[in-house]
Amino acid sequence: SYKPILRDSYPSAKPQPLATFASTVEDERQTDYPMGLAKAQLFETFIVAQTDDALLIIDQHAAHERIVYEELKAEWNAKGQLPSQSLMQPEYIELKEEDCELFKQHQHLFQKIGFVIDIFGDKTLVVHSTPIACHLEGSKEFIYDVLADIKALGEGVRAEEVLWEKLSSRACNNSIRAGKTLSLAEMNAMLRQMEFT
Repeated sequence: SYKPILRDSYPSAKPQPLATFASTVEDERQTDYPMGLAKAQLFETFIVAQTDDALLIIDQHAAHERIVYEELKAEWNAKGQLPSQSLMQPEYIELKEEDCELFKQHQHLFQKIGFVIDIFGDKTLVVHSTPIACHLEGSKEFIYDVLADIKALGEGVRAEEVLWEKLSSRACNNSIRAGKTLSLAEMNAMLRQMEFT
């Protein structure tokens, strides 16, 4: 069976002992999975996986970005909207009056991607919930960016496309980064998810 060849001069290459994963992959073979089975993690950045006839080296950040994006798109296509998470305290966002008018025209689209926002007065937004998908700590920059893009691109632009681009970009930015140590179980779970995206 394959054993990764690692040198002491590469301290970031930390293969996990196969025994730690043996109980969950007993009697499994690489042929059971198109992406093979994880064997090691290199430099806390790459997953090394083995199939019956190949050795795969996979960028863990790029792989998880793809998984997050495809899951987001699948949920959007299936339900037409994304789930929300309630904020502990509402967030108040001041806008220019013309930007508030622009927001009013597209408020239903913000709701579809997971925002729950009330309008207070002529130019204040009160954010109660944000999309679970992008773990927004502050909604202000996101809303400013979306409204700025809609204005810059003109009336011909589809606001839904602008929202989707911004949301998916933010969600992907929260995916697993290089430098994160993953267990064999975590790496194999990611490989299995990749096979369905």
